[in-house]
Amino acid sequence: MSKKEGKIGLSTIYRTLGLFCRFGLAEARQFGDGYTRYDPVYDKHHHDHLICTGCGAITEFENQHIERLQEQVARRHRFVIREHKLELYGLCGDCHGQVSGKKR
Repeated sequence: MSKKEGKIGLSTIYRTLGLFCRFGLAEARQFGDGYTRYDPVYDKHHHDHLICTGCGAITEFENQHIERLQEQVARRHRFVIREHKLELYGLCGDCHGQVSGKKR
């Protein structure tokens, strides 16, 4: 029997991430690029995402104005929000600069 020091197989990592999701410690996220990313759930504030369709960069952000607006819209429609995910797709500053020919 050989000893593997400091090596963990990818299958072990993915099984563990699956367990984290199953028990509510993480959330699997997919942003349309074929990859799964994992957000920790424990003791983390709600946040939304800006996803660059050029380079794939993902920026997390929080905005209380957007949160309040969502609540107002829900109330107006007599709707109770249980959860939500806001994902905005476009180009980050670097990619937009490349497309428009502007350098930063």
